[in-house]
Amino acid sequence: MSDLTEMKSAFRKDVRANINKLTAEQMKASDIAITEQFIKKICLGSGARVYAYVPYGKEISTLPLLSYFRKQGVYVTICWDWPMDRYPQPEDVIVVPGLTFDKSGYRIGKGGGFYDRLLAKSPDSISVGLARDSLLVDAVPREPHDRRVELLITETQIFDFRSAANGR
Repeated sequence: MSDLTEMKSAFRKDVRANINKLTAEQMKASDIAITEQFIKKICLGSGARVYAYVPYGKEISTLPLLSYFRKQGVYVTICWDWPMDRYPQPEDVIVVPGLTFDKSGYRIGKGGGFYDRLLAKSPDSISVGLARDSLLVDAVPREPHDRRVELLITETQIFDFRSAANGR
């Protein structure tokens, strides 16, 4: 195991400990605020295509967004346990989960690399990360294959990295 892999593993452990300190009330309020921010920033009309995840454990809930998309006539592909060698067809927006994100748009996920590979194969999609303000960090350990999201939405902030150097 490389030093960077070990560093990421330790980082994940620390972030999970911080996530576990959040109460159900804090998480619900955070989820609602993030959903409202997303709806304000991302305008999707009928026929748009979104790739999204269903929350697992203490991930930010996408359920209100999924309901909103359905009402708007947005076509949604859900990530359950997508086979690692198959990817969905091109989407307009990819909603990206993460344990934490940094203020440059990089993330620490569960460690499988699925979303990094998906984003690499989806250059025309807008990638949107969802994060809790309390879990944002200045920098996450990253490797050359790690991909940054183009937009990062928290309860109180929207970071737009599309004009930044193409650090995908």
